[in-house]
Amino acid sequence: MRTKKILLILLICIVLIGIIILTVNAIIKANKDYTLEKITDRNYFALYKNGKVGVINTNGEIIIKPEYNYIQIPNPTKDVFICSKNDNTVALNSEGEVLFQDYEEVTGIPVTGAIGDIPYEKSVLKYKQGNLYGLINMEGKVITKPIYEKIESVPYKEGEILVQKDGKQGVINSKGAKLVEIKYDSIIGDGYYNQIDYKEAGYIVGIRNEDKYQYGYLDNKGKQVLNNEYEEIVRLNQIEGNDTYLLTTKSGKKGLIKNGEIVLENAYDQLEYDTTIELIKIKQNDLYGVTDLSGKTVLPIEYKDISYIGIYISATKANQIINYDRNGNEVQNIYKKVIATGNENYFITVGQNNLYGIINENGVETTTNKYTYIEYLVGEYFAAYNESNQIGIINQYGNIILGINYNLVQPIKGTNMIQVSDTSNGLLEIYSSSIEQIAVMKNAKLYTYENYIKIVSDTETKYISLDGKILTNKQALPNNTLFATSKYGLWGFEDKDGNIVIEQVYDMVTEFNKYGFAGIKEGNKWGIIKQDGTIIVEPTYEISSNTEPEFIGQYYKINYGGEMYFTDETI
Repeated sequence: MRTKKILLILLICIVLIGIIILTVNAIIKANKDYTLEKITDRNYFALYKNGKVGVINTNGEIIIKPEYNYIQIPNPTKDVFICSKNDNTVALNSEGEVLFQDYEEVTGIPVTGAIGDIPYEKSVLKYKQGNLYGLINMEGKVITKPIYEKIESVPYKEGEILVQKDGKQGVINSKGAKLVEIKYDSIIGDGYYNQIDYKEAGYIVGIRNEDKYQYGYLDNKGKQVLNNEYEEIVRLNQIEGNDTYLLTTKSGKKGLIKNGEIVLENAYDQLEYDTTIELIKIKQNDLYGVTDLSGKTVLPIEYKDISYIGIYISATKANQIINYDRNGNEVQNIYKKVIATGNENYFITVGQNNLYGIINENGVETTTNKYTYIEYLVGEYFAAYNESNQIGIINQYGNIILGINYNLVQPIKGTNMIQVSDTSNGLLEIYSSSIEQIAVMKNAKLYTYENYIKIVSDTETKYISLDGKILTNKQALPNNTLFATSKYGLWGFEDKDGNIVIEQVYDMVTEFNKYGFAGIKEGNKWGIIKQDGTIIVEPTYEISSNTEPEFIGQYYKINYGGEMYFTDETI
């Protein structure tokens, strides 16, 4: 009986230990997983006035007086501002109260390669105690103790923090969870970006040996894939997907590694990857050859020179130039230049006559080289220029879809639409991806927003969804209560039922923004109005900008020194 009890107790202990281990591992895994905060709206904005910086809120009220040389707003939804003046830095809230007084200094953490337009870590701050640093969140809760000699963002790995202790570097995330052991002398992200974030990026880590660094590679989980034995490691970030290609240098020689496996030994003087032809030019003993990404030889190393002409290889041997396709087959037809487009099925060519044409992915000519210039637009359509520098639209076969008599033909960024204009008649035309006309307006400007585009003339405004549908301003701005309206060339505002609320007396207006402010224009000067009809600023601002002016309170938006501010001054 006693033996059975002992065995039962041991079994229970084993089960409990297993549960504890599973629980701890789950906690560690949960802490290692982090989500970047997405900022879709802002509560606070930087104010520029008299050469100093402050902060305003969405009502245009000054909450931090413009008396600082610089202000960090790490998260514009949070009531935390890092204000610097005369080498003194203090964290304030919107009441002007000093925050985080238990610490010597608190600052934001700048990000290299930030996703979006906020150049700081959005969920954590760095604090200083003595000569050491730690992390706190925006509410002041301690994430790490002050045990680090240095804290900064990992380049091209937003949400991950580089920390240094005893002269060695490691990586933690914004929750304080360890991602990379603190044992390296340098760490950077490999720069891979998968259209969502940098989480799939790995780490290039360095160890200093006397006066030289030896580099290794860690995958995005922090697992060491390559030992620290290379003089240089560069990821081929042009190659998207699950495979990781690394160009390495060892003892001065180049090599290629795929997912930790050697593709090309470190035996080459030069390796150059070309994204258009998707091949690698290799150099050894002053001679060149070509391989593919699997290491298979396309051209042997026996040529004096090799260059790419789009999807063709131009190779020099015994003073003779021989042209090949991407499979190493000799070809006769060759162009001066072959340009990749946004459609993998077609390439733009420049012929020996310096004129432009189109070929397909197999190198078959679909449009002869007869245009002075060709530029890719969308789908199977191209902008084509004639000798008078007039522009039209052709398809991949060179058929004219829209006459070559325009001054501007270009895609509208963020959409599949095309804008076309002719300065001789002042018309701006919008076309769909199938080159069907969506809208036309005279003497108009085009503005692009998150969910729609807007074309504006002196007498009318049109809204178009990103998929090419004409919208009313009420459809484009469903959360607004007032909407711009015009009569006899003058502008005012109406409600959802079409009742005039603000008389049509202005030469131009903007729609009311989400903060309740709109611009009113008389002549070439802008003023600001509230939704209740109160004029905050009479038309006095002369605003020069490629974007539609934006207003909050008595201030208008500017780009000054590469950063965005609001101001009431002429800059």
